[in-house]
Amino acid sequence: MASRTAWTGSRSSAFFEQLIADGSASATGTAVQQLLEAQMWVLVRLGIQLKDAAPTKKRPPKARHRFNKALKTHAFHVKRGGSEATVYWTAAKEMTIVPGAKLVREPMLNRDGSQSYGTKYGDKLRADNAAKISDYTTTAAVTLRSVNEVGLFLYYGDTNGWLELIDDDGKTLDELTRVD
Repeated sequence: MASRTAWTGSRSSAFFEQLIADGSASATGTAVQQLLEAQMWVLVRLGIQLKDAAPTKKRPPKARHRFNKALKTHAFHVKRGGSEATVYWTAAKEMTIVPGAKLVREPMLNRDGSQSYGTKYGDKLRADNAAKISDYTTTAAVTLRSVNEVGLFLYYGDTNGWLELIDDDGKTLDELTRVD
C-alpha cells in the first residue's frame, strides 16, 4: 500500500513538473483539462467517485395578490377548526369580519407545550378587539389589516388564509386575486 501511494505521488509530481516545464501551466483550456483529468485519476485511485449533482428544483415564486374593487361587496366564508365567519376585503389593507363570527376557543400549542407564534399574535389581536368579542363570538365588525391577521384572529392561523377564504361559488380568495 505504501508503494502504491509513493508511485501515485511521484507520478502526480512528475505530471505537474512536466506541465511547468512545458510552460503550459497557465490557465489555458488544455492545461486546465489535463489538471482536472489528473485530479480525477487520483480521486478514482483513492476510491472517491464524483457524481453529477442532482438538478435543483426551482421553487415557484411567492404568490402575489392584488386588491380588486369589485370584491368589496363579495362575501368570503371561513370554516376552519371550529371557527366560522363571513369576511369582506374592503380595501387594499383592510379586511372586515362581520358580527357573529365564531372564534376558536382552544389555543394552538407547540410540541413542547408552549404557545405557538400564531397563538400569541392571535391573542394580541383578540385583546386589541376585546370590546367587540363576547363568549368567543364577535358582536361588532372587526377590521384587520391582512388575510393572515384574519386567520390568526379567527383560528390562530395554522394554515394559508388565502386558501381558507371561500366565496359562495366555491372559489378561494387566492383564485380571484392572484397576479401571475
